[in-house]
Order: sequence, then C-alpha cells, then structure tokens
Amino acid sequence: PCDDRRLCAAERAPRAVGGNARGHHRRLRVHREVQILGRAFVFEDVAHMMALPASDAKDRVARLEGAGLISCEAGGCEFRHALIRDVAYGSLSPLRQRALHLRAAEVLREHRPHLVAQQPGLLAHHYTKAGDVAQAVRFHQAAADLAQGLSAYREMAWHLRQALGLISGRELPPALPSQVEASLLLRLGWVVGELDGFGSDEARDLYGKAQALCQSGGD
Repeated sequence: PCDDRRLCAAERAPRAVGGNARGHHRRLRVHREVQILGRAFVFEDVAHMMALPASDAKDRVARLEGAGLISCEAGGCEFRHALIRDVAYGSLSPLRQRALHLRAAEVLREHRPHLVAQQPGLLAHHYTKAGDVAQAVRFHQAAADLAQGLSAYREMAWHLRQALGLISGRELPPALPSQVEASLLLRLGWVVGELDGFGSDEARDLYGKAQALCQSGGD
C-alpha cells in the first residue's frame, strides 16, 4: 500500500518523469536542501547552502545528475522534473522548510549580491516562506522599485499587493517603520491609477485607506 499521496502520484507518473520515483525520492532526500534554491541553481550555491567543502558538494551534485534528477551545463544546473522536486519539498517538515528558506536567503545575499540586485523578488519569496515578514516586505518593495524603473506596472502592483498581504490587519514587526502600510497603499494607489485610471474605484479606495491610516496616527 502507498501511504504518501504525493509519492504515490510520482510513482504513477509517466516513465518520462524518470522511472522509479521512489528510488529517485530516496536519493533526493540526502539533497533536499538543494531544491530549496529553486528549479535552477549553480554549483557554488550548493556548497554554501549545505556548508560543504567544494569536493563534497561536487560529489552530491554529480549523484543528482547521475540519478537523472538534474541536468548541468556551463556551471549551472536545473531539476529535470518538477514532480520529483515537489515530492522532495513536501517531505520536509514546515519547520525545516522555513529554516532552509532562511538559509537560502542568507546564502544568496552573502554570495550572490548581483542576483539579489537583479531579482529581489526571489529574496522576498524565501523570506516569506521563512516567516521573516520584515525582510519579505523590504524585498517586495525593492522588487516593486525595480519593476517601476522598467515600467512593468503590473509586476510592480503584484509585489506591492504581496507586501500588503503580509502586514494588513496584523501587528507590524518592530523592524518595519510604522508608516510602511500607508506608504505601500499610496504606491499601489499610484500604480493602479496608472493602469486603470486615477478615478477608478480601486485607486480611490487605496488612497482613502492610506489617508485613514495617516489620520489615525499611522504616519
């Protein structure tokens, strides 16, 4: 009998998924930290993520590639099958998931600053999953700034909504300024106005909420 719903689904997947999913899953359990980085990663991230010597990290990456779970070229690797990666992620406890996402964020900030500058939304994702609301909000704001500079207004709005969703109706983490919610509402009101018109119901509602927060002492 099969007791793990996700693993059962993997085992019933087509042969193209990679054959015996249970065997793949057992091998992947040793390397679960790797898939926290996302579908694609570079070798150096593995060494830093798992705090391993370079030679050991290379060996683990080689095992994943030999098992047919990842493909590597030009210094980069990616998981070949989302289903296998999802099963590995689901096998982690929520507490372990949060710890690994926090570790991934720290590794990227310390060792991949150029990636962080180019993809702050990736850090927002890791901090959100790690439960660090203050950092998640900060990086969603950074991603919104980047999108605004590229005139990618829908992407900008998405990041502002994500940031607001993390703090609306909740007590603010001490690390965030008291006016952060009003600031996010004003920025979202502006971008919604650019997209749908400043007279739109949503834009007016957002500006109204920001004004109410300021008047109630949120500024």
